[in-house]
Amino acid sequence: MATSRIAHTEAKDGKHFMIQISNPSDIAELREVIVGPYKPFNWWNLIWGSLRYPDLASLRYVENNTVKVPDHRIARRQHEQLVQTLVDAGAEVHALPSVPDVDIQLYPRDIAFAVDDTIFLSRSRDPIRQKEQRALESFLPRFSKVERIASGHIEGGDVMVTDDVVFVGLSEATNLQGVSALRECFVHAGIDREIVPIEFSGRGVVHLDTKFTMVGPKLGYIHSPALTPYSRSLIASRFDLI
Repeated sequence: MATSRIAHTEAKDGKHFMIQISNPSDIAELREVIVGPYKPFNWWNLIWGSLRYPDLASLRYVENNTVKVPDHRIARRQHEQLVQTLVDAGAEVHALPSVPDVDIQLYPRDIAFAVDDTIFLSRSRDPIRQKEQRALESFLPRFSKVERIASGHIEGGDVMVTDDVVFVGLSEATNLQGVSALRECFVHAGIDREIVPIEFSGRGVVHLDTKFTMVGPKLGYIHSPALTPYSRSLIASRFDLI
């Protein structure tokens, strides 16, 4: 499960409060969070999208990753406890509405991501994820600043915001054209940050956040064999790695 980092509500706009975006780092304080709805799914749900929209990336996922259907009695309870933990910590939690014909909506981080004062709408190659993005429609007028990626492909699970640079993993979901489009969006949004592409040693990587994650200031977990030596050195120059 993943959440989208947004900031506290500020000015009231009709019936809703405006949501002022602020994400200086992916380990900054969470004040307001968007979570996906929990939907039980089975094996057919997992493979149906790939059968309807077959592509090479889906085959690479299957070849290089082990996917299991969870025990939904446990997983639903974990989802509820995650939300309660966020609430208990003082965060305001919003749940995305269920989108018909989309079986899994647990990863809103992938369909949109925040950098500094801007929400960026991901540009997915996957038609199912494109449908999933419709869940954000009611939120878009409330976000203080929104940018749309114009070309290429990029998903939020490949985008990691550090104190200075933004790492973007070149997974099956994100390509160099998408990185270039994000750089253009940064210029348009007035964001003065370097974007550092991260390459993987093999194909079939779902997202950067499955291979590297920040767990504290200058500290991260990494699966070193998944990254090229050069990309690992780029991360190691900024983080102590476990």
